[in-house]
Amino acid sequence: MLAASLIAILSSACHAPLTQLVVVVESDLAPAQIARVRLEIDDERHEVSVSGAGAQGLPFSFGVRARDGHADQTVTIAATALDDDDAITVSTRAIVPFVRGETRRVVLRLEAGCIGRTCADGQTCRAGLCEALAISVADLDPVAPGDELRDLPPFPDAADAGVDAGPSCTPSCAPDETCTREGCRCGARATCGADALCDEGECVPWPRSCDAIGRGPGCDLVAMPGGTFSMGDEEAATSGGTGAFPEQPGVRVSPFVIDAYEVSVARFRAFWDAGHPAPSAPVAYPGGRTIALDGPVVDPIDRELEPECNWSDTPGALEAHPMDCVTWSTALAFCAWDGGRLPTEAEWEFAARGHTLGGLAPRRDFPWGDEAPSGTEGGGCDRAQAFVCAGRDGAWTREVGSFAGVAGVFDQIGNVGELTADHYDFYGVGEGNCWRGTMPLDPLCRRTGEGLEVTVRGAGYPAVFISTLMSAARGSIATDGAYPAIGFRCVR
Repeated sequence: MLAASLIAILSSACHAPLTQLVVVVESDLAPAQIARVRLEIDDERHEVSVSGAGAQGLPFSFGVRARDGHADQTVTIAATALDDDDAITVSTRAIVPFVRGETRRVVLRLEAGCIGRTCADGQTCRAGLCEALAISVADLDPVAPGDELRDLPPFPDAADAGVDAGPSCTPSCAPDETCTREGCRCGARATCGADALCDEGECVPWPRSCDAIGRGPGCDLVAMPGGTFSMGDEEAATSGGTGAFPEQPGVRVSPFVIDAYEVSVARFRAFWDAGHPAPSAPVAYPGGRTIALDGPVVDPIDRELEPECNWSDTPGALEAHPMDCVTWSTALAFCAWDGGRLPTEAEWEFAARGHTLGGLAPRRDFPWGDEAPSGTEGGGCDRAQAFVCAGRDGAWTREVGSFAGVAGVFDQIGNVGELTADHYDFYGVGEGNCWRGTMPLDPLCRRTGEGLEVTVRGAGYPAVFISTLMSAARGSIATDGAYPAIGFRCVR
């Protein structure tokens, strides 16, 4: 008799609490690389057809219940991608614990970055790295009773009677939609119309600040899949003292959507003209956490007062340049009004180097790869606005998106450094105990006390050391500081 079996996950909370797992299988493989997924649940094999995986076969989910309701068990789950010729493309495994009386969620990712990677016994490849098979309880996302199926697509083509075969939709869903118990919802290929983005089955509206200027350069969103990666880089730390060491392994972030561009002056002006309201409640963050403003929403520094700033009381030549010279609270208020929030430090680094993006491997030195940017004072720059290179339109900066993006994301390095949601704390030895090598899902460093600083990522146009421009490099400013070389972007 199996220690655990595939089951239909109940959508009602009118029963005794179940000890079970919701297993989500995701992949970034190209459609030609995956036709079926072979699942092994405590060595019992199940075959799942995911024809057209790149379009709509993945992700999928299923349930595993603890035997006899006991929580002192683990289950070994393996997922293997097979191509049309039944050749193995890539595999991943995990030993997952149960939590008595709770439903927890675990994600297995079949990743292109793990193709050809051989790990030692007792390890598996995750995010391109060899890691232990065992997953801790702290790494499992809790699922509220009764919500087990919410936001989860059905288990496709299930032949086993014990597997939840999912809902049926009449009429059938469009090719860019997924059939769920809540009806047809947008899928990975959906555009959601001209003014939204499909994210985890929901159409996310475009930023409010983009209403006036429309979609295009300066206004776009990029969905990030989430995943596990190592924050920090010894090379960055030893060459420039950027606070990026010791590395923090096993950092996990949930899927999120990031602004493709740094917030421009034009977008910020829409917020300012709307009355620049402070959020009516603390800003929500993953994991049920919230952040309140550390101070009031205050006027940005005007160019008449500080010529290096980009803001002016009336629209001028710098509307497409990054917004700078704002305080952390003002930036957070903008993001909340715009429908989002400031990114966490982990989300920012994940987008810059933490996962495969545009065919680039994780742990790269810069968003575009390992080749350092170049530039000369007063001259040209090849990849980022840095090294005191010549600005444009009478400013030190250039229009957002002036340099080539990486899979649709622009200017994570250069132009202006970018504010994050986190208070600054040293890796490993910080007084806030935020970064000690054991990370919860979606880490967020928030401290109490006086004289606190917030973390800045990405460096700006004055940067002259390569190390400060690396994706793992970290800086900080006072929460009430406003500087020409520091701006921001939002996530949602």
